[in-house]
Amino acid sequence: MTNNEVHNENNNLPQYSNQQPTQSIGLALASMIVGIVSLLFCLIFTPISILCSIAGVILGAISLGAKKGGKGMAIAGVACSGAALLFVMFWVSYLFR
Repeated sequence: MTNNEVHNENNNLPQYSNQQPTQSIGLALASMIVGIVSLLFCLIFTPISILCSIAGVILGAISLGAKKGGKGMAIAGVACSGAALLFVMFWVSYLFR
């Protein structure tokens, strides 16, 4: 057996990789971050909190609809954003009653 034959036999072996395919979690991460920011700014900067809450719900819904990675972060983002939006609505209604 020559070197050429051994080299050709090794090339026919299947190639395996230990790397996992990466999934896009950008929208889910953005939803979670914006949701947390909206919770932090509920009482201090109400207009910023309202905008962040709406953006967080939209980003989380898009991420959940895309069926990509980061489902838990997207759910957390929607929950934080929704809670902040409800809290701001009650806060504003209490202030202007």
